[in-house]
Amino acid sequence: MAAIFKRNGRDGKPAKKWSYKFKDERGKWVTKTGHRLKEKTERMAEADEDRAKRIRKGELTPTSEVILVELLEIFRTNLEVAANSKRYVTQTVNRVKRIFDACQFTTLADLRAPAALDQYKAFLAAFKYKKGKKGAERGCSQQTINHYTTTLKTFCHWAVTSRKMPDCPLLTLKKTKITVKKGRRAATVAECDKLLKAAGKGDELYGLTGEERAILYRLALNTGFRVSELASLTPSSFHIDAKSAYVELRASDAKNRQTAEQPIPAEFAVSLGKFLKGLPSDQLIWPGDWKLYAARMLRTDLIGTGITGLDFHSLRTTFITNLARAGVHPRRAQQLARHSDINLTMAFYTKLDRDELANDLPCI
Repeated sequence: MAAIFKRNGRDGKPAKKWSYKFKDERGKWVTKTGHRLKEKTERMAEADEDRAKRIRKGELTPTSEVILVELLEIFRTNLEVAANSKRYVTQTVNRVKRIFDACQFTTLADLRAPAALDQYKAFLAAFKYKKGKKGAERGCSQQTINHYTTTLKTFCHWAVTSRKMPDCPLLTLKKTKITVKKGRRAATVAECDKLLKAAGKGDELYGLTGEERAILYRLALNTGFRVSELASLTPSSFHIDAKSAYVELRASDAKNRQTAEQPIPAEFAVSLGKFLKGLPSDQLIWPGDWKLYAARMLRTDLIGTGITGLDFHSLRTTFITNLARAGVHPRRAQQLARHSDINLTMAFYTKLDRDELANDLPCI
């Protein structure tokens, strides 16, 4: 039976994280650092203890021959214990499994083999974007390829640090340099008006009425919330009657895992109050799987408007760019964008055109 306990630090105070001790497959006691929460540490201990017992019984093979599919389930458990979102865990595990299948990696020994790097590079070559192709044959962008590389290295790093294997040549992989052909742009005021009017008059799409989509787009333009963040909101998230109206985003639903209280313009707060009136306070405002097709949904609403080059995330870009247009101080813009790095706010998201920059010259 694994033992759960807390070590004392150098100052004599209990450590923030729990530790656990269990017997490995050789019958030797092993001590590992767990999680801040005791119940999650217990799950980690149970997983390690169960693995050791299965190896002793012959149900699992020694480290070098550990079956990757089985190890992937332990990896999944560790991701869940670390409080990652369900979507992130599923996406990460699926990407790793896709790599294993394509490269024919079946055991840990395969990951450490000299040919592992060449096998993965061959996978990337077949995975690259191919102009003129359609569907799965079209391949993926450089950014998506980098996501796969990062995911594979995350798995390998976990396997090494958790002593599943001593080392792994795949940890030396580097990301490919991304060539940006055309960046995401911000929408103009006129384009925003056209989008909201078109959506409001549109038929139901992906389970959302035209009015629901118009309010959704308007909220995105006024808060910069991402698709997954918008999809998590309930009427109780909104504080319309506060001195300064705001929408509260729970840490578990935010990309940066930090609670946010995003202010809402007073005029929009009035419209929101009318829209939310009568809705159950604890139910999602925009339920369903529309979030999986958000870009497609927005493009459908843009049909007939003459607007091109926008996707759903462009609404966030527009929000942050509008802060610059309004002369909001960069530090405040960073806070409202909820970025950890101001360079991301200013260089990547702020899309001012040449005419807007020219209009600033008389201010010098």
